[in-house]
Amino acid sequence: MSNWKGASTSPRSTTTGTRSTAALWRSRKTCRRDRAAMGEIVKGLRDFTVWSVIARNSAVRREAAAFRHGEAITTHGDHKARCEALATWLAGFGVLPGDRIAVLAENHIGFHTLLGAAARLGAIVVPLNWRLSEAELAGIVADCEPAVLIADDATMAVASTIAGVAPLKLAATMGEPAGAFVGFEAAATSPGGVLPPPPEADAVLLLVYTAAVDGVARGAMITHGNMIAAAAQLCLATGLAPADVFLGNLPAFHIMGLGFSFAVQFAGGATVVRPRFDAADAAAVIAAEGVTTIGSFPPMLAAILDAAQAGGHDLSSLKTCLGLEAPSVVERLETEWPRARFWTGFGQTETTGIVTIGMARDRPGSSGTQGPLCEIAIVDEADRPAAQGTVGEIVVRGPIVMSGYWRRDEENAVVFRNGWHHTGDLGKLVGDGALHYAGRTPAKELIKTGGENVYPAEVEHALLQHPSVTEAVVFGVPDPQWGEVVVALVVAHGPTPEVEELAEFAGNRIARYKRPRKIIFADALPRDQNGRVDRSAAKARHGRASIQ
Repeated sequence: MSNWKGASTSPRSTTTGTRSTAALWRSRKTCRRDRAAMGEIVKGLRDFTVWSVIARNSAVRREAAAFRHGEAITTHGDHKARCEALATWLAGFGVLPGDRIAVLAENHIGFHTLLGAAARLGAIVVPLNWRLSEAELAGIVADCEPAVLIADDATMAVASTIAGVAPLKLAATMGEPAGAFVGFEAAATSPGGVLPPPPEADAVLLLVYTAAVDGVARGAMITHGNMIAAAAQLCLATGLAPADVFLGNLPAFHIMGLGFSFAVQFAGGATVVRPRFDAADAAAVIAAEGVTTIGSFPPMLAAILDAAQAGGHDLSSLKTCLGLEAPSVVERLETEWPRARFWTGFGQTETTGIVTIGMARDRPGSSGTQGPLCEIAIVDEADRPAAQGTVGEIVVRGPIVMSGYWRRDEENAVVFRNGWHHTGDLGKLVGDGALHYAGRTPAKELIKTGGENVYPAEVEHALLQHPSVTEAVVFGVPDPQWGEVVVALVVAHGPTPEVEELAEFAGNRIARYKRPRKIIFADALPRDQNGRVDRSAAKARHGRASIQ
């Protein structure tokens, strides 16, 4: 409770009207005590969680499809029952509220069951990017210290190796049991343990690791409340409804894949689960399953349209496509399939997905306007409000903002200063409230290639491990297929390594999509007046040549 204006904040005996300040102070303390007691009595009264959505769908859309996977259909009623059974099974292994459950697997119906089980149990799901190197994955596992590690047939070899990084209560697989990894099907017959009360809305549900600004990945803590607010915002903005069918081929380790699928579930719709993106498969599934809703990043949409044309697939069911694509690809989509509309926006993992959103055709070149459940502003380097039309840092607040980075209190204090989440992205707001994106702040230079985020520091760190490399600076350059590609400017001593050798060396230490597409050797790196490496100057001098 905040202090009353004009009243003392200590229990002195001076009077205020007919009551002493001391009496008012005692009254305030009684109020606090009563409110605390009432909070215990009505705990959960105002909470609405991901588990609440699953239970609601089971009650009101029990026989409707929640997930389609292969030849099988899981109804909303089946989904709740399976999630509860899995939660009970996990509890039998001693999995407690707040325990982390790391998942290294391609898209699978089992992931959605696990997410629902965690939502009921109060555990935290950590979806791991299976495209990362073994060393990168081991670093994340060491950081989050999971109690459970889940794998599948495609990831079992790597999962078996990283399983030794943290003490586990359970290792399990969505595929065939192997070694210490037991099968999920055991949950159906296991008596399991006793479930605790459902978690509160501010409990963390997801720990989603983002690209590493400083060479070390950071885990964004996404709460139940974050997921509910983000889903409601997406439903309100795009009109998602129970009849909608989402193509679940975006990876579950991306907030777009997680958030979009849950938003459709929030609306009472269904997700068609596919292991990973494949253009021919996507075109065929859209036609066969009547998919209405997809997410896309370059070069996905163009590849789907090509595959549909080559295979004679009917994409007329498509209604909503959300993501980032070149204007020419958007125009092609809406020309060939007139019912479809492409939505674009700005968002981050840290904001549980979309912050601004709009139809690409309505405001060409913009990232749409702010969503109904958040607030955005543009600030200058001193955190003062920037004038309209002036480029500055994009800041956000509202129920979609993460609760913070895992075990990074100092960084959280900086990122959340002055009551706003500082995105590290630059932009400007124009007269109609549309956001125009203008890149990253110098401190958080980011390369976006094929929908993946790459921070230069992590690529530079990999390059500098080569014995012949003394300095390196990495930057992104535009690419018509991938949006951007990674380019490295390198200074070497002694025998200069072959370009392919150095690229392969770096690629063995980081995810393959982070590997430099082009490496340029130089005698020295450009520096600013303070002697620091000048990334902008390197990009200006060598960026154009690198894409020719």
